[in-house]
This record gives sequence, C-alpha cells and structure tokens, in this order.
Amino acid sequence: APTTGNVVAGTIVAVTGNYYVSQTVGGCESARATKIVTVFDPEEPTAANQTLCQGATVTDLEVTSTNGNVSWYADATGGTALPLNTVLVAGDYYVSQTTGTCESGRTMIMVTITPLPGEPVGAATQTFTAGETIADLDITTETGAVITWYMNTGGDLEEVPVTTLLTDGTVYFVTQTLNNCESDYLQITAEEALGSDAFETSGFMAYPNPMGELLTIRNKTNITAISIVNLLGQEVLNVKADTETVTVDTSKLGAGTYIVKVSAESGESASLKVIKM
Repeated sequence: APTTGNVVAGTIVAVTGNYYVSQTVGGCESARATKIVTVFDPEEPTAANQTLCQGATVTDLEVTSTNGNVSWYADATGGTALPLNTVLVAGDYYVSQTTGTCESGRTMIMVTITPLPGEPVGAATQTFTAGETIADLDITTETGAVITWYMNTGGDLEEVPVTTLLTDGTVYFVTQTLNNCESDYLQITAEEALGSDAFETSGFMAYPNPMGELLTIRNKTNITAISIVNLLGQEVLNVKADTETVTVDTSKLGAGTYIVKVSAESGESASLKVIKM
C-alpha cells in the first residue's frame, strides 16, 4: 500500500501490480516510492514426439510457440541450450520458450531416428547410345524405394524427370527414399557409345549385334586391344590383337548388355553397346 499496511516479506512471490518502497535511516522512514512490476509467466511450448531421418539437427524439430523464441535442451532442468546444428540421436529432448528475459518450463518430447537407406547401386560410369534417357541408366535399388534423379544446374542439384535425354560427359545423381528418408547420392557419368553406323563410318565394324557365341570386329587399321565390359563397369573379357579383323569368343558370356571397347594402332578408340542373346 502507498501509505499503510505491513512490510511485504522478501520471500513473497511477486505478481503484476504496484509496489511501494521506503528506506529507513536512524529510525526515520522515508516516504514510499512507487514501483510498477510486470511479471511474465511464459507458457511451455507445445511439441509432440517426432520421428526424423538420420542426420537431422535441432533445426528440424517442430514446435508450436507463442513467440517463436524457443530453446532446446538435452536435460529436463539446467544445462545449456543445444546449438541449432546439433545432430540428433534417439532419446528425449526438452524445449522452452522465452518472453522478455523470462524462460518457461520445458516440454519433453521423444525423438526416434530412422536410418538412411543405402545409396542405389550402379557403375560410376555408364555408356549410352543417342536417344536414350535417364531411365536407361542401370541401377539397383531396394524394394519399394522411390527413385529420384538430379542434375547439377549452376552449382545446385535440381530434380529431373526420367525422360531426360542423356548427354555425353554429364554427371547424373540418383537417390532412393524409404520410410520418408532419402539416401545419399550415387553419381553416374554418362558416356555416349558409338552406334554401329558410326563404327562403319570411321572404319570400325562389329557384327553380329545381337551377338551369339562369336563377335567379329573389323577396322581399316590393325586392332590392338578389345575389352568387353558389363553394365556394372566390370571387365569380363580382354583380347590383345594385331590385325584388322578379330573374332572374339563370347560363348562364356551370359545373356545381357555389354560395352565393347576397341583400340587401334592408329590411336583411335571407340565403344559399342552390344547385346548377348
């Protein structure tokens, strides 16, 4: 009260309102000065248990607050607020909100971490013929995975459709998503193979294609080496030669698609996609 009443004990919890203070010197009490007190009692923010992908950080946590000024902790009380770039692990986290200089109590949530799926499997370099699209690149993914393709556009990866035409020397990126978690990228460099017409134009010929138990390769100059590679980039056959016509025994190769790489003494080299029936 401004003039009468009892002295308020120092242990009384303050509430919003007017308080009055005096000082006493030599047994004489001064008049009372008025102090207006505003008490903030911020509510705890609202947050629910959350399931996040491996690698998620504090910034990925969702919370509803009245002012957006929230802090996350690893402990129910005490400790220091977690930096926003802290990588989350499975367990309990606690969040408060601050109004002015007053911090609320902490709301507890349980965080579950879902492991990332492995990246798709495929050769880092794959050969294609003109007109083929991203869908023709050979990758292996987990059952039920959602496949997403990307290209680098000015420093940023941009999602592209599977109908995108392949271009020579371009690097393509592919991920797989399971349980709403996206894997790391598999990078595939596309290299354009010469078709049979291009081979013939430059002096190369390879026949028959599709091949059976034998594949014959001819050139205007001596052929020095022939390498046959599967679509995983594994060399399955290597032949050394020193003649313009070479017949390769392909009887031990399984049915499928292969890349035949030919080197000639003229310094020329070329690749051709062939099919084994």
